[in-house]
Amino acid sequence: MSSFDFGKSTITKYRAGTSGDQYIDISESKKVINGTILLSEIPDFDNKVKIPNMFEVPRTNNSSLKDKEYIVDYNEGIISFSNSAEGLTLSLTYKGRGNHYVSSARIWTQEQDGEVLETLKDIVDKSSSSLEKISELSNLMKDTKQATINANDKATLADTKATYAQTQGDYAKSQGALANTASTLANTAKDNANTATSLANSATTAANNARDNANVKATYAQQQGDYALGVADSLVHKGIYNASTAYVVRNIIYYNGSTYMCISNTTGNLPTNTSYWRKLTNMNWLGTYSTSTTYNFGDIVVDSLNQTLYMCILDGTLNKALTTVVNWTTLVSVASAISNANTATTQANTARDNANTATTSANNAATSANTKATFAQTQGDYAKAQGDYAKDKAEKAIEVGTSLINRGTYSNTLAYKPLNIVVYDSGVYQNIVQSTGILPTNSSYWQLLMQTSTSVTWDTISGKPEVESHIANKSNPHAVTASQVGSYSKEEATANFAPISHNHTAIDLPNNLETITGAQAKATSAETKANTYTDNKVSAQVGTLSNLLTSKKTNTVEAINELFTSLGDGKNNVRAAIIEKGGTVAGTSPNSFKELTDGIKTLSSSINGQLNEIIPFAETINTNDPVSIKISPIALSKIPNPDILPTGNANDVAFSNDGNYLCVAHSTSPYITIYKKNGSNFIKLADPTDLPLASVTDVAFSPDGVYLSIAESMSYSATIYKRTGDTFTKLTNKASVSSFIMDLSFSPDGNYLGVATYQSPYISIHKRSGDTFTRLANPSALPSGQCNCISFSSDNNYVAVGQSTAPYLSIYKRSGDTLTKITNPSILPTDTCFGVAFSNDNKFLAFASSSSPYIIIYKRDGDTFTKIANPIDIPDGTCYSVDFSSDSNYLGVSLNSFPYFTRYKITGDTFTKLSDPSTLPTSGCNSTSFSPDTNFLATVNAISPFLTIYASSRTAFKSTNSISEIQSSLGLGFAKEQGKLGSSKTIATLWR
Repeated sequence: MSSFDFGKSTITKYRAGTSGDQYIDISESKKVINGTILLSEIPDFDNKVKIPNMFEVPRTNNSSLKDKEYIVDYNEGIISFSNSAEGLTLSLTYKGRGNHYVSSARIWTQEQDGEVLETLKDIVDKSSSSLEKISELSNLMKDTKQATINANDKATLADTKATYAQTQGDYAKSQGALANTASTLANTAKDNANTATSLANSATTAANNARDNANVKATYAQQQGDYALGVADSLVHKGIYNASTAYVVRNIIYYNGSTYMCISNTTGNLPTNTSYWRKLTNMNWLGTYSTSTTYNFGDIVVDSLNQTLYMCILDGTLNKALTTVVNWTTLVSVASAISNANTATTQANTARDNANTATTSANNAATSANTKATFAQTQGDYAKAQGDYAKDKAEKAIEVGTSLINRGTYSNTLAYKPLNIVVYDSGVYQNIVQSTGILPTNSSYWQLLMQTSTSVTWDTISGKPEVESHIANKSNPHAVTASQVGSYSKEEATANFAPISHNHTAIDLPNNLETITGAQAKATSAETKANTYTDNKVSAQVGTLSNLLTSKKTNTVEAINELFTSLGDGKNNVRAAIIEKGGTVAGTSPNSFKELTDGIKTLSSSINGQLNEIIPFAETINTNDPVSIKISPIALSKIPNPDILPTGNANDVAFSNDGNYLCVAHSTSPYITIYKKNGSNFIKLADPTDLPLASVTDVAFSPDGVYLSIAESMSYSATIYKRTGDTFTKLTNKASVSSFIMDLSFSPDGNYLGVATYQSPYISIHKRSGDTFTRLANPSALPSGQCNCISFSSDNNYVAVGQSTAPYLSIYKRSGDTLTKITNPSILPTDTCFGVAFSNDNKFLAFASSSSPYIIIYKRDGDTFTKIANPIDIPDGTCYSVDFSSDSNYLGVSLNSFPYFTRYKITGDTFTKLSDPSTLPTSGCNSTSFSPDTNFLATVNAISPFLTIYASSRTAFKSTNSISEIQSSLGLGFAKEQGKLGSSKTIATLWR
């Protein structure tokens, strides 16, 4: 677009929507505030605004919007929602046409009596001076900060000076503990008072909110009453269309063989004008209901009170009450509107009562706050009294510390304070009353501490005792006895320890002493024995020389030299062999053993025909472990897009059970796109002759691939196509339900079709007989609210649904045609569930949710489903679908946030996140599906190319060396490196 002329007051700049000036694709996330979202640009009507998992309805009274419904104003770019969407952040995609622009000088912000006092431009101009003031304020804040720093410095100095007072106040501290306790009580009482005040404020707020809620409910009640009155007045069949008749909303007419309903008041606009009329496709107006008339699908009647409009949903209906949900569905109901009005009135009265109750609670809380505040005041007064007492004690402690000192000999010229100590005459005195010139002998001012017989000085009183002479006294002045110190007396020692006498006499030698000759003989014999012993020891440790394999057998040194010569020859032979086999040996001959070892390592270890390749590991594999190579989704690679892609926002994707067909549901014509797989290519088939009439939200193949069921937006029946070869033909028989369809699922045996719906009964099961699908009776216990997804277990024994309301899931056990709800798991999801799937081995049940942990996985044991630990790596945002691979080894998950989809490898009860492929989808994925052989994984989203298909890659598994494994493998070999799940390492492939 070109630049704008801002001199104009209003500018509307639209793109032409041609090849040279195309509308632009816009994807944005916005929050619903006051029931609306303002788009960044004006959207194109033909391409519509798409919001995942929500439904656009025609423009009408906003109060009639239901959960998941929205209305788009294509002139102003405003979307309106029901109250249940308030505060939600939604993803929106649309084609942007352009925008309306207004000059700031033409936008007024204040007026009086029609005179503009201020414009947006005035505010912008004033902002300049405001910025200058902000700068001044910033400088002032800096000065304030510096002043605070200075104050802190002075406070630190004050703390230092207070250290002396703290030391003196230890005694006061013990006395002040009581004051601290009282202060704590006072603070607690203060906190209680504050809490009570807060509760009073909260109660007052609650009262105000309740009052406001009562007003809102009352307004809603009035609106519902008005709506009921309007429906009753306007729900009238006006006969054949007349251009001069004024028609109002809900009037029904007949025109050119079709029935139409007025959606906007009009006069003179033909029923073919979709701005004023909606064609009731395949519907026939038959007036007031009659028990004697046979009705077929699409026939419309009104009850005898002219209050409720019904549509027949089952051919051949005769004498079936209009309340029979198998035969009839409600289109418009005055009774419902009246009920809503009555309910709203009751809610308004309840809200009024709640407001009164909240007001009483607020008054009670205020009274409690006053009581607690009074108690806080009492406790504060007590704390102050204790603090004054502590202060007094501290001052006295300081006084004692400065007064309890020695003043020496008394002087009548000095002023004495209590606790001062002096020496006077022959006594030591302490002052008890401050005085000057009053002798210490006056007991009114002094007290006697010590009295001696002679005059004393302070030094003689305080000096050290003369103990040296006492210590030097060795005469035992204290008469200590030996027994008192645990010793013997002199007399006892003499008696117990008599002296020993020693007598020395000559020694007599023996007559048979050894001669010199005899001693020599014995010495010679000892030497011989020693030599023999030594030889035996050496022989035992070294060995017998004659047993040497060398030619030298009598001399150890010669034998060793011969050995080294032979060893050197052997090294040279090894060196020559390495070089002959293409290896290299460092250094020169004779080489060290290390050089020869390194040379051997240079020889090729490959077997003839061996191929080394880097390949992802499917599990932990050690070096030299045998491996087999198979195709698996451990690693994915994006394949080229099909030549023909879906035409718009894609909502769902599904493979047929034989893997030959892939169907994509999307929001623009032809609404479904079907591909046939040819190798790794997906070729678009010709569209069915009878296409869906509106956006398709869900698709499901029957297990044999013969039937394809689809859910059209705002349709009350599932459309069934039957496949013959590559041709899909729409059946006339439909699986009719009582509300919009949210999800579809065939049972594994193909005999049942499960349908999750927007409104009660929320779940419907249809039994197939040939090409006919017959709705079964509802389960006795229905889900609590809107069901978004449904899945059968692979053994046909269980059906699970995910819901928008607590408990967010329901699980049923099937017996024949009857579903019985089983007990909920002990741990439930915490928010809306959008997707559900059973693993093919019936071991696990997984749900996709809008709140953390976003995927909830249960393990089944009989009829008990127990939540297992969350994966270590959980998704980062809302999940829309889950899908197990057919071998139950992998779980695929579609995400609203990056990386848009993910996969988990299942080992035991552990789900391990796999690495993302290098190429990811363009935006959040609405659905993910594995092909039955797990060789492909398809994802769909709201941004072109809408469909992304990935191929599984060659992956290494630890080999079990079984014949069946060899038959199913693409190759066999061994690991040349160690690696773990998802890592890419080198393997040597020997057979392939």
